Amino acid sequence: MLIDSEAALQANLQGLLALDPVMADMHAAGVNPPLRKRDGGFSGLIAIIMAQQLSVASAAAITTRLRASVAPFTPEQLLATPPETLVAAGLSQPKIRATISVARAAAGGRLDFDALAGMSGEAAHAALVDVKGIGPWTADIYLLFCLGHPDVFPAGDLALQEAARLALHLDARPDEALMAALARRWSPYRGVAALMLWAFYAVTRGREGVISAPAELAGSSRARPHRTWRPQRRAVLALLLQPDAGATPGLPAWADILEALHAADADVRRAGAAALGGALNGAFDSNHAGALAGRIATETEPALRRALMRMAGQMAGDAASASRLFTALSRIAAGQNGDRPTDRLAALGALDILARRRPELTPRWRRLLASLDAGGSSRLEQFLAKRL
Repeated sequence: MLIDSEAALQANLQGLLALDPVMADMHAAGVNPPLRKRDGGFSGLIAIIMAQQLSVASAAAITTRLRASVAPFTPEQLLATPPETLVAAGLSQPKIRATISVARAAAGGRLDFDALAGMSGEAAHAALVDVKGIGPWTADIYLLFCLGHPDVFPAGDLALQEAARLALHLDARPDEALMAALARRWSPYRGVAALMLWAFYAVTRGREGVISAPAELAGSSRARPHRTWRPQRRAVLALLLQPDAGATPGLPAWADILEALHAADADVRRAGAAALGGALNGAFDSNHAGALAGRIATETEPALRRALMRMAGQMAGDAASASRLFTALSRIAAGQNGDRPTDRLAALGALDILARRRPELTPRWRRLLASLDAGGSSRLEQFLAKRL
C-alpha cells in the first residue's frame, strides 16, 4: 500500500509494529512518524537534489531562490536559464550539473515522471539512477516522499544511520552496506521503518535530520523515549538477522547466523558473531561445528576471529561437535598455519573452556598442552606453565 495518506501511513505502521518488536517498543516509547508527503515531478526531484548534504533550512532557501529565478519552473525553462543565474541562486557547480542533466532527461522524455508512479520500487529506482546526477539516495528519497513507495529505504542517509546506531545501541554508526542489510528485516515496510528512525532521531537529538526529519517534531515538546525501552544490543542484532522459513520468531537459526558470518562486510559478520551469544533456533550439532570451524579458519579480522574462537568453546552441545571444534582449535593453538601468539592464546582459552565443559576431552587437552611450543611468546609460556 502506497504511503500517500494518513490512513495508509497508519496501515503500514501497524504492519511494521507486528513484524518487529524493536519498532514496536520504539513506538510504545513515544516515537510516532508523521506523514511526509511531498509534491513530485520535476520540481520535487530538483528540491531533493538541492537538499543533498545541506540542512533543511539551507536547502529550502536555495530552492526558493531557484524557483523565483526560473519561471515557470519547467525543464525547458531551466535549460534556457543562464548558468550565472543558477550560481546567483546559490547552486554549486555539482548541483548545476545535476539539475541540467535532470532537465535534459525530462525534456527529452527519457525521464517520465508519470510512468515512475506506476512502476515497482526497483524499476523506478533503476530508471532514476540511470540519469546522470541522480544517485541512490536521491532516488530513494523521491520514491519514498514524492511517490510513497512503502518498501524503500535510503540506506545511505546519514541521519538514518545515526538513528540506527542510537536505536539499536550499536558501537558505531553503520555504513550504507550494513544499514541496507539491517533494513531487510523490515521489508515490506522499509519505508515506514525509515520514517520511524527519522522521527526517533528528531526526538533523541533535538534537531532535524537531512531532508526528512520533521521540523515540527524536532521543535515540539513531545516526550523523549523513556528508559524502559533499552533493548540489549545482542538481542537486537539477533532479531535483525533474517529468519529462516519456519524459524521461531525472535530466535535466529544457525543458517541465518552462518550467512551473516560469511558476509563481505565486517560489521555484518560482527552482527552474526553477536547473535552466536544468544539462543539458537535448533541444536548445535557436528555440522554446525564444522561450519563454525571453517569460518574461524578463514576470518581475516583478528578481533572477530578471536571472538569466534572464544564463543566456540561455549557452543558444543554434544560429543561430536565438541570433538570437531577441539580439532580445529588445536591446529590454531599449535600455530600450524603460522598463527600469531594472540590467536594461539585465544584458541587455548577456548580449548580450556571446551575441556572443562566436556570431560571426555581432558586426555586430549593434556596431550596437546604437553606438545606445545611457546615459540618465544612470554604470554604463551605463562599460560602453559599454569596448566602443565
